[in-house]
Amino acid sequence: MVVLYIILSWIGAVVIHECGHCIVAWLLKINIARLGLFGFVIDHQKKIRFEGSGLGSFVVFRNAKPTVLNLGILYAGGAVANVLVVMFLPSKAGLGVETFTLMNGVIAAVTLLPLNNLATDGSMLLNLVMNPEETVLHYTVSYFLTNEYTEKFDALLPQVLSTLDGPLGKVQESHIIIYLSYLNYVCALKKGRLENEQKQLVNKVFNMVLSDKRMKSRYLSDYMVGEVMTQKLISGKNSVGDYKELHKLPILLKRRIAYLLDPEDTGKKADYYREITTTAQGESTLMINGELSYLAL
Repeated sequence: MVVLYIILSWIGAVVIHECGHCIVAWLLKINIARLGLFGFVIDHQKKIRFEGSGLGSFVVFRNAKPTVLNLGILYAGGAVANVLVVMFLPSKAGLGVETFTLMNGVIAAVTLLPLNNLATDGSMLLNLVMNPEETVLHYTVSYFLTNEYTEKFDALLPQVLSTLDGPLGKVQESHIIIYLSYLNYVCALKKGRLENEQKQLVNKVFNMVLSDKRMKSRYLSDYMVGEVMTQKLISGKNSVGDYKELHKLPILLKRRIAYLLDPEDTGKKADYYREITTTAQGESTLMINGELSYLAL
């Protein structure tokens, strides 16, 4: 019976935690792009599917106007919901209620821990406190990448380059990947017409990433998957989780690695470009063209 109480309490506490995030988003009039609970995902079109990505949970927001205040409230919303449950449930109401109360406290505490390399609420809050301007910029860039292409998109270039003009260790890896995708699009949209200083900075950033084995691997893999996701979102053909062409990614990824590591080989470049532009992923040539421009190929 105790084991059953623990399992049910854990499920209930996790649901309450994510509901806390969602309620806060609703109060702030911020849209929810995806909600994940125990492997099931609900997207912005209210379609439910099973991704089997784990027994945890998450909420992805579509924040058009991120600020330090609304990001902080969004991050803290889940733990606040758990704490409110702990405060208002009776302290002596049987083993089941006591277990549920304890589990809510545990979930609130664990999610607020700033764990390294894990996107917990605590690590996000800590990063927001330590790097408020960069964190807001990251969410602004993320929003424009998937939702809106306007003159505001180009206007972010100086701020992005300024953020990356220094030791990359000060910026989260996941944020760097977003910035690189942004630079791909900007280079393509501007068709290489950047100021000399901007071109030098763009090349400097990519050279730093490609010279770091771990970062290079993450960039190459995230870039390819991100390209598929972006195309699915823009075209509206399928939900983001329906990657019928994902089996092609390993082949394309190998071609991309060879392409980047040996840019002088025009044969490999031609083969790769032909391959990427004749597959479903190839419908998005902006990023590829951007890559060609900043690598001067």
